[in-house]
Amino acid sequence: MLTASCRVLPVVGLVLSALFWSPASSARPPVREAPRVLEGTEQGIGRILPDDLTYTDLNGTTHRISDLKDARAVVFLLTGTSCPLCRRYAPSLALLEKDYADRGVEFIFVNPNRAETVERIHRAIATQGFQSPYVRDSDQHIIRTLQARTSTEAFVFDADRRLQYRGAVDDQYGFGYARNAPRHTYLRDALDAVLQGRTPNVTATTSPGCELWIDDDPGEPAN
Repeated sequence: MLTASCRVLPVVGLVLSALFWSPASSARPPVREAPRVLEGTEQGIGRILPDDLTYTDLNGTTHRISDLKDARAVVFLLTGTSCPLCRRYAPSLALLEKDYADRGVEFIFVNPNRAETVERIHRAIATQGFQSPYVRDSDQHIIRTLQARTSTEAFVFDADRRLQYRGAVDDQYGFGYARNAPRHTYLRDALDAVLQGRTPNVTATTSPGCELWIDDDPGEPAN
């Protein structure tokens, strides 16, 4: 587990320029980045999630991972309201939550950006219809535990709380492109495999999004 605090460095300018670049605005081609498959053993696949991990949702309810004894899988979904790719993926996260809610999967939404106000987050929750615990990870405790890298990553833990997948939701959106539908549904495939007692075919990918940076002082959350 990482021991340092961290902060979010939203590379919003880079993302926006990548998403909305036009030839008239620059002589260079746009940044184009889709998820890349990684070697799982080099990305922490197989790590055990600490039973004593606790988190408090926006409603003020404190949860402990050890209380999810009956969950067949636990999924941490990083998200936010400022990163353009987080906003694009929000409806996909809501659909995933709905599709797997009755299959023993526990979802936890994690917003690691201290600059986003509670009011703005509540509006996003209402718009998307998120039902699972939503955590404003102001002290960066969860993303340090997960060793997360970007604001759009997903983490799938099996019934033994062993990490089976980390990475992108799918490849529908990335830097510099958007597809009508994904070609690779990485998170769904990983969840289906875990629920069937199998190891996912793809256990790790990169996840284009706002980069998370480690910092010595997490600072005070915004109100």
